Amino acid sequence: MKSRRLACSRAYGWMKFARTWTPNCVAKIRILPEHLVNQIAAGEVIERPASVLRELIDNSLDAGATKIDIDLEGSGRELISIRDDGGGMSRDDLLLSLERHATSKLVEGSNLFAITTLGFRGEALPSIASVSDMEVLTRDESSTAGCRIQLVGGDVAAEEAIAAPRGTLVRVRSLFFNTPARAKFLKADATELSHSIRTLRTYALAYPEVAWTFRHGESLQFVWPQTTLMGRLVDVFGSGIEEKVLHIEHTLRGVRVHGILGRKELNRRSRGDQFLFVNRRPFQSTSVAGVAKGALRDWLDDGEWPFYVLFLDLGIEC
Repeated sequence: MKSRRLACSRAYGWMKFARTWTPNCVAKIRILPEHLVNQIAAGEVIERPASVLRELIDNSLDAGATKIDIDLEGSGRELISIRDDGGGMSRDDLLLSLERHATSKLVEGSNLFAITTLGFRGEALPSIASVSDMEVLTRDESSTAGCRIQLVGGDVAAEEAIAAPRGTLVRVRSLFFNTPARAKFLKADATELSHSIRTLRTYALAYPEVAWTFRHGESLQFVWPQTTLMGRLVDVFGSGIEEKVLHIEHTLRGVRVHGILGRKELNRRSRGDQFLFVNRRPFQSTSVAGVAKGALRDWLDDGEWPFYVLFLDLGIEC
């Protein structure tokens, strides 16, 4: 009993000492400044120009765009520009969109199990802005004037009201100008451009009802109008593909699978032309690739892979 009272007394003494003592040292744990947090987030979502393209296309499609114009310069190192005719934003919403984890697409935790949008984390714009010179011009239906804002390295450099059509224009210049270590790991221009074209082709196949225009420098790469899935296949892979594919559609236990499988003439030496979309989100799955290869093994020679554009719609009512 005596030892317990002694222990309690000593503990009480230490508590009094802890409340009054100020250590003569520098704290080791600190809160990171906001600009550094954004740069770290950029490292998680922005790997190359194609990553910027993907994030901005997600935003345009979620805004209900039916037409998206894309311009690149220097394979995206110098400029990535995306203009859409979607819903646009008010000035207040634009300013909020530049804050981390600010989103209109996720309201509460339960929504995580029923996400119907392409983007939802609210990190794209602030992350991109932190490693570039970014300009956003936008107007929604309720605003009489648009709002233009420019950020350099994540800091607001200019803001003004300006005439603008409904929709949003985002220009990203000098990507990774303030993170040279990241810029160093970018590949040759031709390689970076091929990644961007692959990204654009993927989204164009998933959203054939959206019109797409793509320019690189002074060169107009393509203009793809609103169409059907088969029309988009012709846009991307050329005429004659209609006779070389099989249409599939099947629904089982709340999952609908539909799309096209290529006949033997469309077999590939790699999996580069295998496109899978889960609720229209681009998705990569070695399991699905293996199943498709097994199902079509009679059409495949050694080392060949089937061509497909498949859509998995989950959570539908049967």
